[in-house]
Amino acid sequence: MNQTQTRSPRKRLLSLILAVILMIGLLPISAFATSASAQAGEDKAATQDSEFLRIFHLDCGRKYFTVSEIEGIIDQLAENHFTHLQLAFGNDGLRFLLDDMSLTVNGKDCSSAAVTSAIKQGNKNLTSGSSGELSQGDMDAIIKYANAKGIQIIPLFNAPGHMYTAVNAMNTLGVGGKYIEVSSPNDARTSNWAVDPTDATAVAFAKALLQKYVTYFAGKGSTMFNIGADESGLSSSNYASYAEMVNGMNAIVKAAGMTTLAYNDGIYNTAYAASQTNVTFDKDIVICYWTAGANSATVEYLLEKGFNLLNNSDNWYYVLGDYLYKIWSSAQWGYNDALNGIKKTPVTQMKDGKDYANSKQLLGGILCVWCDAPGETYESVKVYNLIKAMAENNPDYFTGKVKLSASDDATGVSVAVTGAKGQKATVEVKKITSDFTFDTEAHVSYNVTPAVDGKAYTGEGTVTLPVPEGWATEDSRIHAYIIDNGAVKLISGTLSGGKYTFQVPHFSEMGLVQLAKGAGSTENVTVAVGRTSKAYDLTGDNLPNDDTYSLGDIASYTVTTAAGSWKVEGKANEIVSGGKYAIGNGSQYLTLNDGTLGTTDESSNATVWTITKSSSNSYTIKSDSYYLRHSSNRLSVSTSSSSSTWSWSANDGFYFTDYYGRYYYLTYSNGWTVSRYASTKGQPYTATEVPGGKTVTFKGLNPGSTSVTLGDTTYSVTVVEKQNVEIPISIIDYRADGLLFDWTYNPDSGYADSYRYGLVHGKATGWGATVGSGATSKLNTNTGLYEVDGYTSSNVEQIEGTIIQKTSNSNSNTTFYSNSTDNNWSRAGLVQEKLGANGMPVYTDAAVRYVASLLKAGYYNEMSGNCNSLIYDTFVASNAFRNTSADGFSENFKNAKTYANISNAYDLAWYLLNTIYQADTNMTTVTGTDKKEHSVPIYGMAVDAYKSIVLTDNGTGTYSFEAGYSGTKKDVRYDQESGTIYNGTNGGDESGFYPLENLGYEQPGLLTATSKVNNGAKNGGFTLRGESQFVYNKASKLYFTFTGDDDVYMYINGTLALDLGGAHGRNSKTVNLNDLDATKYGLKEGQVATFTFFYMERCSDASTFGIKTNMELVQRAINVEKKAYDTSYANEYASGTAVINGTTVAYDLIVTNKSNSPMSQIKLTDTDSLHSENGSENGKAELGYGVTIPSVKPSTLKDDRGTVALGQGNGYVLFITDSNGTEVANTRKSLSSLQALSDEIAGLTLPAGQSLHVRFLTAKTEINASKILDYINTVEVSATVGKQTLSDTASHELYSYNANDTGRTYVVDFGLPLRITGIFDTGAASNIGEVSLSQKNVQKYGTVTIEPDGFSTTLTYTRTADKTINEPETITLDVVYKIGNSDIKLEKTLTIIPASNVYYEDSLAAFTNGKGAAKDAKWSIVDNNGNETTEGTAPTQALEQLGSSGIYGKDAAYNSSSMLSMGTAHKVTVTAAMLEAYNGGNKGNFAWPTAQFTFKGTGFDIISLTDNTSGAIMVTVEGVTDTTYKKNFLVNNYYGYAYDKDKNEWVTVASGDSNAIYQIPVMKVNGIPYGEYKVTIGVLYNSLFDKTGNSAYSFWLDAVRIYDPMGEYAGYTEDNEGYPQYIKLHDEVVKKTATPNGNALFIDGAEKATIEQYTNLGPNNEVYLMKGQAITFKLTGTDVGKIASVQIGAKAPKGAVELKVNDSVVVEKLSTATEMYYDITTLVTGGSYQVTITNTTGNILSLTNLKITYSEKGSVSLGTLNTQEQENAVSLVRALFTAPVATFSPETFEADWGRAVRAGKRATLTVKTSADVESITVDGQAITSYTTRTQRTGWGWWSPKVTYHVFTYTITAPAQTTDYAVCAVNAEGTASEAVTATLTVKPTTWWNWWF
Repeated sequence: MNQTQTRSPRKRLLSLILAVILMIGLLPISAFATSASAQAGEDKAATQDSEFLRIFHLDCGRKYFTVSEIEGIIDQLAENHFTHLQLAFGNDGLRFLLDDMSLTVNGKDCSSAAVTSAIKQGNKNLTSGSSGELSQGDMDAIIKYANAKGIQIIPLFNAPGHMYTAVNAMNTLGVGGKYIEVSSPNDARTSNWAVDPTDATAVAFAKALLQKYVTYFAGKGSTMFNIGADESGLSSSNYASYAEMVNGMNAIVKAAGMTTLAYNDGIYNTAYAASQTNVTFDKDIVICYWTAGANSATVEYLLEKGFNLLNNSDNWYYVLGDYLYKIWSSAQWGYNDALNGIKKTPVTQMKDGKDYANSKQLLGGILCVWCDAPGETYESVKVYNLIKAMAENNPDYFTGKVKLSASDDATGVSVAVTGAKGQKATVEVKKITSDFTFDTEAHVSYNVTPAVDGKAYTGEGTVTLPVPEGWATEDSRIHAYIIDNGAVKLISGTLSGGKYTFQVPHFSEMGLVQLAKGAGSTENVTVAVGRTSKAYDLTGDNLPNDDTYSLGDIASYTVTTAAGSWKVEGKANEIVSGGKYAIGNGSQYLTLNDGTLGTTDESSNATVWTITKSSSNSYTIKSDSYYLRHSSNRLSVSTSSSSSTWSWSANDGFYFTDYYGRYYYLTYSNGWTVSRYASTKGQPYTATEVPGGKTVTFKGLNPGSTSVTLGDTTYSVTVVEKQNVEIPISIIDYRADGLLFDWTYNPDSGYADSYRYGLVHGKATGWGATVGSGATSKLNTNTGLYEVDGYTSSNVEQIEGTIIQKTSNSNSNTTFYSNSTDNNWSRAGLVQEKLGANGMPVYTDAAVRYVASLLKAGYYNEMSGNCNSLIYDTFVASNAFRNTSADGFSENFKNAKTYANISNAYDLAWYLLNTIYQADTNMTTVTGTDKKEHSVPIYGMAVDAYKSIVLTDNGTGTYSFEAGYSGTKKDVRYDQESGTIYNGTNGGDESGFYPLENLGYEQPGLLTATSKVNNGAKNGGFTLRGESQFVYNKASKLYFTFTGDDDVYMYINGTLALDLGGAHGRNSKTVNLNDLDATKYGLKEGQVATFTFFYMERCSDASTFGIKTNMELVQRAINVEKKAYDTSYANEYASGTAVINGTTVAYDLIVTNKSNSPMSQIKLTDTDSLHSENGSENGKAELGYGVTIPSVKPSTLKDDRGTVALGQGNGYVLFITDSNGTEVANTRKSLSSLQALSDEIAGLTLPAGQSLHVRFLTAKTEINASKILDYINTVEVSATVGKQTLSDTASHELYSYNANDTGRTYVVDFGLPLRITGIFDTGAASNIGEVSLSQKNVQKYGTVTIEPDGFSTTLTYTRTADKTINEPETITLDVVYKIGNSDIKLEKTLTIIPASNVYYEDSLAAFTNGKGAAKDAKWSIVDNNGNETTEGTAPTQALEQLGSSGIYGKDAAYNSSSMLSMGTAHKVTVTAAMLEAYNGGNKGNFAWPTAQFTFKGTGFDIISLTDNTSGAIMVTVEGVTDTTYKKNFLVNNYYGYAYDKDKNEWVTVASGDSNAIYQIPVMKVNGIPYGEYKVTIGVLYNSLFDKTGNSAYSFWLDAVRIYDPMGEYAGYTEDNEGYPQYIKLHDEVVKKTATPNGNALFIDGAEKATIEQYTNLGPNNEVYLMKGQAITFKLTGTDVGKIASVQIGAKAPKGAVELKVNDSVVVEKLSTATEMYYDITTLVTGGSYQVTITNTTGNILSLTNLKITYSEKGSVSLGTLNTQEQENAVSLVRALFTAPVATFSPETFEADWGRAVRAGKRATLTVKTSADVESITVDGQAITSYTTRTQRTGWGWWSPKVTYHVFTYTITAPAQTTDYAVCAVNAEGTASEAVTATLTVKPTTWWNWWF
């Protein structure tokens, strides 16, 4: 093989040595390949993953798969460690087209377009179910995607078989070439056509196509190519040519450097290879071994031949859509088959059942998905599951995980755990005395502790414990246990050989328990009213006597002692005369049933014979009264003893000699016979009589449940109502009622022969034809029917192999048909014994030939316009094919049995007979009686109105349906709504069975005149097919009776059991199942069997149909419920109930078997209702049948309301309840894991009428703040009853509300009242009922008032005046939620938190007036005019919710607070007189006035009015949290300065209040440790601070700002306000004064005031900017990337101003004196982090703090400004003021710095302007000098001259690039718009020397 492998160093060395040997010619290449291959197998364990090929096969030739679908499969393959994807693009269909498809075949050129078109047409012809082809670009993408995922592509182009599309293309292109029609199914499967390997042209065409694809894939790096070579229509005449073609295709692949793969069924096929020894196949073809059937060579034979193999076992096959189950009663290769096959068949186990893991010739395994019916839907989840299952069930090859075993010799305990290859497991076991109590007969306990490589193992595993000696041997009484979550949990396992094996979820204390006798044995019995159950074997002691016993009015039971049975032992070595023996050959045994010999492969079903020795070697063999005879050398039985003497020997078995002395042996050859030549001979097998045991049956009396214990078993009996049963049916209406479907009274005498199509009438032209003297009927004693040979008798239509039978016992010589409804004659033998592959009857060759002869003769019925004119004109008319063959298929029809290929009478007869019960897919367009065209089937039309016939439970143990019986008419109801046909109860009004009536099929205009109903009678041309199942029970003497007045056939398990053939009057037959050969019909006691019946109605004036049976027909009905409880399962949450957030709900999944038969193969899939977004997945749980690895996947989905997480682990419990809901005894099981629960469900059989409860699934609600989530969880259950899959779904809806945390958190950044609206989401408007304040509602920092109004309820929170909010404040509401069908009172909480800084009004403080000498120093509330007033009603602050709040420290309520905050403040005045009085001796009880407040935080501001009448305050800060902290501050509150606008400078104001400025943070304390502090403000007089000499000054307490009241609260980050840092700009400016290189630059654009003036005269804690003044700074530090926002604290303490940052206006009119913060983030972080803030208006702009917030904790500082940064800022400010407001546009205005210069060199800006420019400004600096130049406007001397002004500006600049703003100014001083001149200055490096 030429395949990529990972080699060990040893292998690489070997390769190198071999390569050297090759170069010197010492070793042939073939030897190298052998050696390398051998070496590769030596180190299997080390390199297994790389060597063992893990291939997935996709049938993308029959069905088109998109690129994305294939890529999805590739993803799964990569995830599960597959190595290759095999794309079968050429398999029946051909769905991959190269860009160049041109071919040359035997000299004929076919263009690419022609080949492409022909292939596409072939695909369309193949099937209408799937269309499309992959392009070369598509395949390129697939290969690229696969290679990126580590997956290699193996192409598959099948030849010579499975080439339908290619053969079509070959024919379309006119290449020529023969082909073989291997199969052309009449269903949705594709046709298999093969090129004829004996035809050179056909082979050349196939090879030419192959070459195209080989060349392409070799170029894409593929190392293997599969040529298929399977199912190729082989025969002895073409086998040698087939081998030659396969070898030739292999040569093409090898030449491209690839290895050939091929399927095994054609390679050395034993049917041909044995006789053609010259045929060989190249051994370098790798064989994909998929089947051991069809004469395939064995695995061992191919290995001996030297072939390498891939395990392509069909045990793992999946046919898309389980399609084969839809067409075959006994099918395979469904999804569950594949899953089970994967589970049971290791990847190294081949079709012979042997494991070839150690064979070097087994290269890998292939998992296949086939698309036999391309129209079936591709369900990716099933394919993905198979891929996953393959990997998980073969961990040694796919995952590297292996089972590690360890055992403890001392205790006999062993374990199996999971580990990696090469690891070693050990186990420590201690037998202990458990501390737990066990309610069992006995128990034994261990501590089991495994380890892997010495480390403790904590995962799940398998444990085997020895069962103590003397314990019970019944597995129902032994269980394992484990301690799980502190409790004993029982575990089910397997008892074998004195040891108990079970799965554990973990390792801890564990052991075994023995239950009391009978405790584990329960039998669930379900029986309907009036019916009797099957017989159950009784075991144990004290069994009741044979009798019938009462179980009240519910049921009765009957105990019977059964007859003894026989057990067949081994072959007898001698015969004891009179002994009992079975006769067989070891695999087949002779049976005798009611006088008929048969065979069985089960010795228990063999007939026991009495063998009597009559002489030395003479024996008679007898059963009851029948002798085994060899009369006329034929095997038979008879009550006569003649010819019943046998000889016997140990070697020859039973034999006899004939008259001539020839030996005849009793032998088995497709049945028991006598033969002169025998390979397997009949021998006696000893039979031992087994005494009969007791059995019990139960009879239902009335609905209900009861139980009884008999012996060791408790029988739980459920009696259900008598139940009508439904049989699924399909009906075919015939568009043409002629030909086979006409049987009309009073025919024209000239057309009497047309009635021969009835296949039963006499040949006479008149009615009443008799059997005739030569055809006397005889009674068949086996059947009880009178019979006439249907082939040799006269006066009958002679059809070979048929019998004409009469079901009545009247005398033999009678009329075949008298004009009567109840004629009893019918013809048996028209159909074959087995159903066809399509599940339909197959007519015999004789029947087909007979009908063909009639067609050939031209017999047809055209009277009344009642024949199918299309078929008649095309095939029957005299000018059609009346004289063509009626004896066999035409060549075309033989190859493909399609309507289009009908070429002779035999073809037509076969088509008409064998498609009679299925819808015709061949359409034609006809003109109806309405003169319009209609598209109709040529032959049969499916009727979709009815899906089932209902059999009525008669209450006497029988079911029946009757229609058209003579005598009393039957009430037949045709219910189109339910799709059922049934007998009513209102008396009869129907005289026939006409399901097509009133469906429109007979209406004019819908059908053609040739198909209208004859003479206005009923529409009686149709067929009906029905199928159901039953449980075989011999003791019940089951029977079917079918009645029909035309053909009725009934099959059991696909074998004909009832034959009422031909057109006839009302006729009945009964099948007694006990009369049938159980082996032949596949009947097994207690097992489900299938019966299928077919009914044909040929007439329009009489139609009779009926069924009667005593069988319990399988009824398929399932009901699923879903209930929810708390985790104790004590309190149910009804669907629609509301639960609070965080509730864990435990579900009860309930599956009820509403059928009347057992239910199995139960699978549960649970999903939730959350919608998928962004690739997330819904929650899902899956377990039960077909689920290899069960799982519970929580949803990854979250919408804005929240989510619900599915979970597991609330125990793994299942139990069964009866129809009354009572738990059935001993059905409750507590499993150890989800896997154990899944396996238990998968293997469980649920009795009829009972319910399975599965409890493991939980769901926990996680609801977002103030949200209501409606959560729908749906369980879908699939199960099987009577071989049919059923499904049902149930949903449970919960509502959950976040009751404990609304998520509505409001941020307060001012101390004003807060009005709370919009408490509830708009989506919850209809859910909100009454709202009130909860009694729990206690506020710490304020009060709440409510305005209740349901959804529109509002609250007002008012802070207690003297309290700061230091922590979250909770408001609790009682809310009635109208959720689902519940009114539930829940709590809702709202939370109020302080912002990172909170501004409080002066009312926060507690004020104390002066005392003693200062008693007149009293606090008063004053307004903006200084007049005493009272507190006004405060406005409410803005409602800001955390996560959507605005800036902390800004509120519109303060926008107009231009003087005192909110217009008032507390004022106190102190005087010199008070101090003098104190000093004069009035010291008693003296105290200056104080204001006091307490806060939590890291700092505060005291905010006051300040002017030249202000004085000093003393502030004491004392720690409450830290009592050692205490600091005193003396604060000079004086401010006696004003800015003279006329002089543009600061001046001192000696008196008056014109200089008053408002809301000044006269004291700022920050950076103190977070804690609680008490602040006392003392107002005292001292002349030092009396600047005006008025002997008095005042203090106004206007407000207080608190910083970080909750410390570092991370939640602020939701508003980009996390971890605030405050930088006091005033201090930074002072730093600049002290240190010229400081970090904040003050700029006086007016060039009047100096920095020193500003520093000395400006107020503390603020930066004052007058018009033309600015401050610039930049942020720096490693945490600038963490910055969330940058804000500036600003205000207008004396008149409105504009806040301008850089050149952007942040606030156009800032008119509040209240410090608020404004966002300047985008103006700062977008570039160099430099900020310039300028006052461009006439009033004072006050800047307080720079606030920086962070996404995570961080800190920055103000960095040092370099010279250029300072100059840039200065230029910006100057430009804002020096440029005149008005502008003009000079005629010429050009500014240019010229070329770049080097640092240190002077640079000159040249500005050329027109003469109307008198000066310019450069970054605000005026330049007035210029030179005058003139210049002509054109080239000639005559051109006029123009005068220009040239200005220059020279500087020396640092190395950088700088933009300069240049303006032109005219004589009136009006400036132009600025133009930008860019100067580039290069660094002083050597390479910049030329600048």
